[in-house]
Amino acid sequence: MLDLLLVLVFAAHLLAVNVASGGPLVALWLLWRQGSGDQVAGRLGLRLARVSIGALGLAVVLGSAAAGLLWLLYPHTITQAASEIPQRRYWFALVELGFSFACLAGCLAFWPDVPTTLQKPGKPEVNGGPSGRRGFWAAAALLVLAGSNLLYHFPPLFAVIGMLSTRPAAWGSGAQFTSLMLDAEVLARALHFALASLAVTGLAVSVLGLQLSGTDRASSERVVAWGGRIALVPTVLQLLVGMYLLATLPEPSRAWLLGADWLATGLFTAGLLASLALAHRLVALSWDAAGRHISPAAVLMVVVVVLMVAARHRARQAVVSEDRPPLLATLDDAITFHFSEGIENPMLEAVAAGRPGNFARGHAMALEPITITDQSSGATARIVPGFGFNCYSFQSMTSGVPLELLGSDPDILSGQSKPSHSGIPILFPFAGRLRGSHLMYQRRTYPLGSDDGLGNAIHGFVLNRPWRVIENTPNRAVGEFQASVDEPGLIRRWPADFRLTVAYEVRAGSLLSQIEVLNPGDGPLPFGLGLHPYFRLPLGPQGRPDDCRLTVPATEYWQLENMLPTGKRLPADGPRGLAHGLRFGEARLDDIFTGLSYADGCCRATIEDPTNGRMLEVSFSEQFRDCVVYNPPHRDTICIHPSTTVPDAFSLASQGVETGLNLLQPGQMWRAQVEILFT
Repeated sequence: MLDLLLVLVFAAHLLAVNVASGGPLVALWLLWRQGSGDQVAGRLGLRLARVSIGALGLAVVLGSAAAGLLWLLYPHTITQAASEIPQRRYWFALVELGFSFACLAGCLAFWPDVPTTLQKPGKPEVNGGPSGRRGFWAAAALLVLAGSNLLYHFPPLFAVIGMLSTRPAAWGSGAQFTSLMLDAEVLARALHFALASLAVTGLAVSVLGLQLSGTDRASSERVVAWGGRIALVPTVLQLLVGMYLLATLPEPSRAWLLGADWLATGLFTAGLLASLALAHRLVALSWDAAGRHISPAAVLMVVVVVLMVAARHRARQAVVSEDRPPLLATLDDAITFHFSEGIENPMLEAVAAGRPGNFARGHAMALEPITITDQSSGATARIVPGFGFNCYSFQSMTSGVPLELLGSDPDILSGQSKPSHSGIPILFPFAGRLRGSHLMYQRRTYPLGSDDGLGNAIHGFVLNRPWRVIENTPNRAVGEFQASVDEPGLIRRWPADFRLTVAYEVRAGSLLSQIEVLNPGDGPLPFGLGLHPYFRLPLGPQGRPDDCRLTVPATEYWQLENMLPTGKRLPADGPRGLAHGLRFGEARLDDIFTGLSYADGCCRATIEDPTNGRMLEVSFSEQFRDCVVYNPPHRDTICIHPSTTVPDAFSLASQGVETGLNLLQPGQMWRAQVEILFT
């Protein structure tokens, strides 16, 4: 519903701002004709100037509403794109807006008087106004300033913001605003807007001309024909400029408009057909200046604007997507799934039952943990199924005292903590970052969202969503998440349905994680998986975290650029030489290690605490080909994160890089395991 409202409000805003921008320039031409003795043109120009100032006020109101709706739908993207523009540009825009209002008001004050009884063109009469010929030139100058000011300042400004919102890679580039204004897409948008302003204003001239009182039939038809011709030429040119604008759009958006997305393609095709019908009607209006052509032309003009705005908004979702604000997401999904025949709505059931879902991510709601215990050793683990089946606590008994090994946010049970910063987040169907906010796969585009502050998707879909518990015994708990069952809205965001099952089992001194991935759909399932555990240091009541020693049997690491792998692997030595051990106090790591060594089908990373005489081992099966090591600043924790794929796996795979990306055929099962052993 918000999307539809945005399209309608934005289309109305465009129509209003088109008249406000094109009106002064067409009014200038009409004023010139009045100076040549055409009093019909003078009356029409004065009325158009009045309409223009009203349209500018309406455009400001509708533009503010459209900006608010955009922010509701894409808060991160719009905020980030707008912040790339220097603040002084916005202040300057406000000043220019006030200047345009003042110019339009001034031209009304200086407009030469027009006789009440209209005459045919004859000898110029421009000395009857408030200030005679000086008033004529003053009004003309103010019309030039009003029209050119709006066309020069505002379309490029908002075209730059629109362009940046679909190009997260340009964020933080430090590019000057003037250089951004010369971008091909920005120039095409600005030119397209200028032509649209003349087209809409031309049709407004025909409408206003038909309403002039005291005008003979011949004069009325002449005015209507003027408007049709003014509208016709830019309408035809818009078709050509529109094709150029299409070529400048980001490739995913262009693909959606040209067949990759049926809705975007349908709206775009309907808009083109309506544009041709409009051009045909304007031809008739230009040479057969009858009033019967005006209403159909006006309706077609509105239809074209609405369809093209809707098509562009839909195509924008190929490169810009964010999770809706929690309440909006819940309502949106409720509406969507209520009308989806044969699909259960676990989200609504979760809200009704007081269990967390999207709603819980935005509102404080207690999460119920489950506890599993090994009776022989006293070791316990606590898991919160409603928050990504996160195992947020693993305690081992040391000299009769429980020792917490996992690092977690104290507020994790409120549902308000960042899900990737506590316990053992489960990352699926991709681990780490994927470039951009959309995935292009097999000629289709899937909206992922952009959550990392750099415009990229990160860490998959399941780490903060409620899971179902399908088994719970004293020392074992099994959780399951299936996209089509637990959140059907995810189906449109990934190439295939998936079912992920994770079992946690506490044994003497160890926590075992067994993972299964099933493809329950009818198409291939690409995926990556990672576990992201945080471990507290030191491993006992004595000593310092800095004295602990970290070892990971890795020979290489992936080179990163803007937190994404370049595809190049470098030797893991020096400050990244984890194969021979590295003191925690010397570690400044946020790296993806590869070239791992396996023994008996497992890779073993260790943390040794010489002061307490303890060791923690993270053992993971050979399905995990990479290991991310990260020590967060200002926290005495270390993250050892086994991953089946390198981040940005799809982009790298398209470049011929071996990434470890898994592909499950329908009905196939994939298994792996991770074990945390404390001795």
